[in-house]
Amino acid sequence: MRGRGIARALLVRMTELAVERGMRTLDLTSRPSRESALRLYESVGFVRRETNMLRFTPPGR
Repeated sequence: MRGRGIARALLVRMTELAVERGMRTLDLTSRPSRESALRLYESVGFVRRETNMLRFTPPGR
């Protein structure tokens, strides 16, 4: 299923739901070796942190 945009669509919808529900942040973890996954997460708004955890903060929060 790679390359069809399914993961991106799921991540986008997940972040939209988080915004709609008023969540302050949304965290996920990933191994540092999963560079392509990390790039995907960052491309939809997650920010890499000093840990393996990534956080999405809706704009304006």
